[in-house]
Amino acid sequence: MTIGGILSSPTQRRFLIVISALLIVLCFVLVFVLYLFTTDTRGWNILIAFLVGIVASATFALFSALYLYYFFTDSFDIAAATQLLATDIGAALEEIASNATEYRIYVRTGRHFRAMILPLLAASAARKRIPIRVEIILLDFRDQVTCEKYASFRQEASFDKQLWSVTYVQTEVIATILRAIEVSKTSSTFIEIDLYLSKRLSIFRIEGTSDTIIVTREDPTDNAARYQRSDPHFGAFLK
Repeated sequence: MTIGGILSSPTQRRFLIVISALLIVLCFVLVFVLYLFTTDTRGWNILIAFLVGIVASATFALFSALYLYYFFTDSFDIAAATQLLATDIGAALEEIASNATEYRIYVRTGRHFRAMILPLLAASAARKRIPIRVEIILLDFRDQVTCEKYASFRQEASFDKQLWSVTYVQTEVIATILRAIEVSKTSSTFIEIDLYLSKRLSIFRIEGTSDTIIVTREDPTDNAARYQRSDPHFGAFLK
């Protein structure tokens, strides 16, 4: 993992900030303990030097950050616009769904979609009183051969490989279909769902809106690519 990859992730940045703060607190405690066991002025001198060092470093960091913010383009922000670490994919999809007026997904079984994104779309549409059109493309559960190939792929490549079988694939697809029907009935005023079944087998999941598309592999441990409308390859994912 590169430094750019780590710092382009909000999750990783929060982790680094928390660790840094804990280390500073730990150092402060150690200095204070040293002061308690010191009989002369050495403890005070160490404590004062430590606090002065923190103030000087924080001041320099603040002015440096402001200078870089106004006069330079952050390469980490550029990387974050096109690349997502596995831990940030869920939050990015939820952000897209929260602001969507239309949504499309090309996926195999749709487990994450039916559990997280579809309810979010329905709630957002009802709250904003804005109709949302959802296009769902799932694996054709009636095609035994295609389901068997997909199950074999997941058995070899997934962290939950023990779950995957032809029956499991078919059951998950049907569960997503039933969930889509349920949402369509209960939120028919604001949700319009177009459902399609495909025999084309792919290891990629494509979902998003006409402004932003996120492409991931069929495994939650993999990173993702994010494409904005301005990207020259964006149109290929809408077809």
